[in-house]
Amino acid sequence: MELTKEQINAVKEAKDKAKAAMEKAGTEVKEKHNNIWTTLQNSENVMVGIFEGKQPGENVPGNYEYGPILYILNNDVYGFITDTLKDVFDMPKSTITKAQWDKYVATINAKGYVAGDGTLIQSDAANEQYGAADYLWAIALFEYLINDLLEDSFADFGINPAEVVIPCIDKKNKKKLKVVIIGDWGTGIWKDGGKPKCPSQLVMEQVKSMDPDVVIHLGDVYYAGTEKLTLLLPPEESGNFTDVWDSGTKMNFTLNSNHEMYNGGKGYFHIALNPKNLTFFANQNQTSFFSLEFGQWLILGLDSAYYDPSTMFMDGALWKGDKPEVEGEIKQHDFIKKAVSKGKKIIAMTHHNPINTDGQGTPKILWDQLMKAMGGTNPDYWYWGHIHNGIVYTDKSVAGGKTKCRCSGHAAIPFGDGHWLGDSKSKGLVEYYANTPMQNPDANQENRVLNGFAVLTLSENDIKEEFYVTGNSSPVWSK
Repeated sequence: MELTKEQINAVKEAKDKAKAAMEKAGTEVKEKHNNIWTTLQNSENVMVGIFEGKQPGENVPGNYEYGPILYILNNDVYGFITDTLKDVFDMPKSTITKAQWDKYVATINAKGYVAGDGTLIQSDAANEQYGAADYLWAIALFEYLINDLLEDSFADFGINPAEVVIPCIDKKNKKKLKVVIIGDWGTGIWKDGGKPKCPSQLVMEQVKSMDPDVVIHLGDVYYAGTEKLTLLLPPEESGNFTDVWDSGTKMNFTLNSNHEMYNGGKGYFHIALNPKNLTFFANQNQTSFFSLEFGQWLILGLDSAYYDPSTMFMDGALWKGDKPEVEGEIKQHDFIKKAVSKGKKIIAMTHHNPINTDGQGTPKILWDQLMKAMGGTNPDYWYWGHIHNGIVYTDKSVAGGKTKCRCSGHAAIPFGDGHWLGDSKSKGLVEYYANTPMQNPDANQENRVLNGFAVLTLSENDIKEEFYVTGNSSPVWSK
């Protein structure tokens, strides 16, 4: 990516302002940034484990997606990014030496390494955008750190949720409602090796051909869901999401996410949910949580990103502290209570995952918060994205038998066959996970599996669940 003189000057100006702001910042801000460096250091450690064939477990600190970022930021292609982060934010050095990186880079620049959850550590040098070693993930983090200090960090949180009721019986007969669920779809259109179309195009074309009544996006627009041209990133919420959204239905919903919060949610709230710009998501009343009622079913879409206090919004939460305190937290909490009081069967939808990817361990904070807001009862079903995979958990997983848990976050990002999930399937914790190999892959696509999505078909009292992969008109899993 070639930079203009204007961009270079803007970054230099932003550096000076950020340095002044950082010197005045309180301990809370400095601690937040220190936590980011700690996360990146831990992530780098687990990535090295993968390179060395040791494959750390899920509960080891760190995140595979962010494994390459600290090295990339310390060795950036422009120079001034590294200088800025060291000077303003005391960025630590990478523990990976150039000799080590050179040892791994041939694989990173080719078919890549696959982590336990399916994360693909691959660079754009392989002509495969959106792998975990794509340097633009590091650019997005750089922008997040700068903008967090220089701007009003967050868009306003909407507090007028849509409560849509769709009749299940008309004058002639009983109807069914077809709901398509796609997660982490906002990559825009990109060149996927020698393939004529990228995964997001293939998924949307297949979704549209199914003639759904409702399409729900579980969140994530990449790299940071930007509202407008920032220092180094283009307007992504429009370019990578709303401009290319074409589901074939007027009933569309979209959830907030960690990546869209890297720009303070401004792209999400000001572009995707703004009816002055487009009408795709006008049903939501410019609010990031909603309900959709059909017969005995109630779909509850929730915002697990806006009030998430975790580092880089990675864990998911409905409120920051021990209980809801600010207006937005209270509004969403009370909305959940109201939905439960209707006595319907609840299908919860969030961006973040409430349990570990492998289905083991203990539930996350998000799980505890939703159960508390629901008065101690469980949703009947829970669908989420965030993890770039398609997963169906069994009653033997930590989810237990009261809530059917599903991940549908595999609509666009390249990923591979995660061995954690294979292990979990052999243990009876997972019934299905996405591992259909890509058909006729290029040399750099050998580790890839097919992207996909989920479909719910609701009648007055019954539900049919299906998972699809691209290019296959029959479901790969149904129940």
